[in-house]
Amino acid sequence: MQTPNSTQSAMPAESAPPKCKSRFLSPRGLALLGVLVAAGFYGWTEHRAYLLGVLPYLFFLICPLMHFFMHRGHDKHEASSEQRQEGHAGHGEAAP
Repeated sequence: MQTPNSTQSAMPAESAPPKCKSRFLSPRGLALLGVLVAAGFYGWTEHRAYLLGVLPYLFFLICPLMHFFMHRGHDKHEASSEQRQEGHAGHGEAAP
């Protein structure tokens, strides 16, 4: 019988929580995060006018990029003739 004051661990070694292997929690990752925060703060405080001045142009740049990347699969809406014969007209609708 084991007593509560036993020198053995209550949890076996196999059930110990796994060690976190995140790159950002390593010493190098924390140093990089600190440098990025410092650079971001400096960039925002010293160059705020330039950054906000570029903002309207970024809006016009984002529009064509969104159309290019988000409208990629529009040519695949039409179902093939085999799918129509089987009753699969695309988008889960039955063929008329």
